[in-house]
Amino acid sequence: MPEVGDIIQEAINLEIFGNYYYNSMKEVIDSDEGKSLLTFLADAEKEHQATLEELMVKTGGEIRSTNVDEIVAEISKNEGIEAVFNTLLSKGSLEKLDAIEAVKIGINVEQKSIDFYTHHAETSDNNDLKETFAHFTDIEKKHKQALEENLNNLQNEGAWYGYLPILEG
Repeated sequence: MPEVGDIIQEAINLEIFGNYYYNSMKEVIDSDEGKSLLTFLADAEKEHQATLEELMVKTGGEIRSTNVDEIVAEISKNEGIEAVFNTLLSKGSLEKLDAIEAVKIGINVEQKSIDFYTHHAETSDNNDLKETFAHFTDIEKKHKQALEENLNNLQNEGAWYGYLPILEG
């Protein structure tokens, strides 16, 4: 079984990737609603990272230096999204079909987080980790739902739905 510090570091890396992804995507879309949603999600990932770093310190672990480019390359490679992600970013502006693909990737990112947090909330012996990860599971499910609603709207209406603020407690 992985050490608590290794689990938390992996979670920190997921949040760093999510923040990078959402910030990158918001730079290449023209929709104010889309930018609003992606800004909200990027900020939430940054907040999660800070919470996880506090948890790392509390559990006596040491935060490893994080190179964003390495984290992005590793997660993108593992998820098989590197080519699509790089193609979307290189366009500089996302048309409707590109935005749909970007939202689908975001949904996959959220699902990866949900799976990770759920698994470790259920299997960890560390109560602080269990509690934090169970809370993050609920939050990531809400993020995924917001992206799914936007995907549906993009596919059916051709426009971003945006987001309504989600109370995260």
